[in-house]
Amino acid sequence: MKRFPPRLFSLGSSFLLAFTASSAEIGDIPVGQDQEEVLIISDREKVELVEDSNLEEAMSRRPDLSFRNVTIDGEVATISLKDIQADSVEAAEVSKAVTPDLDADLRGGGLNLRSKPTYGLAKRVLKASLDSRYDPVLKSWDKEGSLSYGRSMGRWGFMFTGSAENGPYALETYNQDWIRLPSPEGERFVLKEQRFQHSRTAETEFKANGTVDFRLGDSVRLYFKGDYRDSNREAYRPRLYVRYNKGKYDNITDGGADVNGAHIERLVTSWKTDSSEYTMTTGGYLDFDTVSIDYQLSFNDSGLLIPELLSTLFRRRGMDLAYDFENTYLPAFSLQDSSAADIYAAESYKSEWFSSNRWETGSRVWLSTANVKVPLRNSWFKGYIKSGFKLRGLDYEKDIWDEHYDSFNSKLTLDMVESEYDLSHTLGGQFNQGPNADNVATSHYFSEHPEEFRYNETRTREDSDPESYATGQDIYSGYGMVYFNLKELRIIAGLRYEQTNLDYLANEVILDENGTYLETKPVTDSNRYGNWFPGIHGRYDIGRVSFIGSWSNTISRPEFALTVPYREVHRESEFIETGNPGLKPTLYANYDLAVDYRLNGGDDLLSMELFYQTVEDIIYNEISIVQQGPYTGYELESMKNGPKGDIHGVRLIWSQNLGKWLTFAEGLRFNARYTHRISETIYPGRPDEILPMPRRPRNSVQLNISFKRKRLFAQLEIDYFEASLHEINDEAVWRDIYQGSGTRMDFSSSYQLGDGVRFLFEIANLTGKRRGEDYYGEEILLSGYVHSPRRYRVGLKFDL
Repeated sequence: MKRFPPRLFSLGSSFLLAFTASSAEIGDIPVGQDQEEVLIISDREKVELVEDSNLEEAMSRRPDLSFRNVTIDGEVATISLKDIQADSVEAAEVSKAVTPDLDADLRGGGLNLRSKPTYGLAKRVLKASLDSRYDPVLKSWDKEGSLSYGRSMGRWGFMFTGSAENGPYALETYNQDWIRLPSPEGERFVLKEQRFQHSRTAETEFKANGTVDFRLGDSVRLYFKGDYRDSNREAYRPRLYVRYNKGKYDNITDGGADVNGAHIERLVTSWKTDSSEYTMTTGGYLDFDTVSIDYQLSFNDSGLLIPELLSTLFRRRGMDLAYDFENTYLPAFSLQDSSAADIYAAESYKSEWFSSNRWETGSRVWLSTANVKVPLRNSWFKGYIKSGFKLRGLDYEKDIWDEHYDSFNSKLTLDMVESEYDLSHTLGGQFNQGPNADNVATSHYFSEHPEEFRYNETRTREDSDPESYATGQDIYSGYGMVYFNLKELRIIAGLRYEQTNLDYLANEVILDENGTYLETKPVTDSNRYGNWFPGIHGRYDIGRVSFIGSWSNTISRPEFALTVPYREVHRESEFIETGNPGLKPTLYANYDLAVDYRLNGGDDLLSMELFYQTVEDIIYNEISIVQQGPYTGYELESMKNGPKGDIHGVRLIWSQNLGKWLTFAEGLRFNARYTHRISETIYPGRPDEILPMPRRPRNSVQLNISFKRKRLFAQLEIDYFEASLHEINDEAVWRDIYQGSGTRMDFSSSYQLGDGVRFLFEIANLTGKRRGEDYYGEEILLSGYVHSPRRYRVGLKFDL
């Protein structure tokens, strides 16, 4: 895999710096005047920047706008929105369609930011913030603070932001799996297993970013940007598995069943991580009377190290259990014989295995871009012709070594290494997860009693080799486009080409028919494909009415981890995840038409958007059953490409200042968005059915009510989405997994305490409802959910 050496950037930067310096006095157009890019968007997609805020707060006031990507001056942002100060941004707009000068994988809506040169700051910037979020699971507050400083120094200026965050957070989930068994009354659904997971993470993070801009004469601007992030985490994840399928079912009814000989497992995983990332960028703008040029050179490096990840499994076998469905969101289980050892008796759980794992990942991204724009001036229209190229290279490496040891006549029981961490009130107090292990104590026991454990080479190789790989991806792209402004009519048309080269080095683990390790073979392969992306965008204004339309073509490349032949085996759950080297990118042809009607002189808006997409090589999650070999009977999960499909629908939007109707409602604004979407395709494993595409709800509604008057701003957001298909199962239709319908409410507010001081208060998930509820079939059997209580945030912002 060929790469541009780092010296390319220093040589290129030196050459362009010399060129721009020698050209500093050419032309009389102020730098940035001709660099303003034109987006053909609806008026409602322009974002108002809150004066003393960051971009995260500004966007939180526009929940009616949705986007997947954030670009700054046409390139994907490497820092979060909360680290970008509003003072650094000239304009913020959300676009649905991708123009030819943007990467073709920036689909699904983008937040496009245009940076403001720091030498153009009207005044010195000195801002600070203090935030704290409450975690109701851990009953604790985290702490976060930031400081920004910037100013103009005449022909140059700078802006620096630093932030630090420290605190714990937790996540709790519940999942259950099902099988069908015969009974005297016919086939019935019975629980295969239940899974309870608690995850606690304590994180300390420091981030810094800065920009320095230079103005060399009236026509040349240079900039240098850098950002750095360092994060340390300590995680603890105890899990409880109730495996009914290990026993024999009896007394099966609609209300529950008895299971003789079931297993209960207690698995604990804990680790510490050290991760860091930095990006260095240099670029410039050259604005002359007859041509404008901009360029950028960038390098990003990130790495993650987990020096020791410890996992321990304790199991209690042969338990006679009973479960019932009185609470369908959490079926209760108990011992059939009340005189047997208590389910929560730590001494009754024996050690099954212990593993010590080391992870290391790293990625490096090189980026080089250049664009040339030639203005078009005519008595009856104005516009420009623009073209450019981009070279983007990415290397990614993942190295895992997991030493697995089985207990061999071990005397270790859970009570000997029991953790003091209390899990008696998990899932909002609904459940007592019971005792869990302290992995540090288990590791000490392992070191002192090595004769009680036996090295398992098969599990070691099975868990390590397939998940260690190296990949490289190079993308070469070029484009040409033209923009015309004929007063009421604006048009952008162009063509983009992207060539993708992908290489990987992976490992294949070979087992014999009994499932014993034989050898590991290196696997290398590559993939090459090129795509053309034509597009045309237009807007036509007639008084209060605007027509906005576009035809664009975009791409979604599969993640690296999905295209290498990895295999992750979960022996206890009899479940396998695999990669797919033959996975192809998904291609989209997008047709959009919107009609906007401006009310009350343009402050309010009614909008109707029609959209239609054709999709080729859809990527979906397929689950099947292994029919032969050492993993016979295991569930096999893999990402696959489906055939063509299409998506079409309509979106209705209404934005209204209620103060225009009711005098007492001054400052009150109402926004509503309704989306109706239909998607259809045929999956290879189900050739006789037309099914929807995954994760695309047919109907969704978003309501937003905000109040702004004098010192106070308050906002209530309500989101509703219909159930949608999540996973496809080739073996049984009832095993298709759907994401259930749901409603979420969030509240946020801020109050100006005084000059330059604001108080913030937010409540996330106001109703405290579960989220991520999944079901087998069309909401007939619960698959799982995430416990999601209310979360609170308070903060202060200072503009000094």
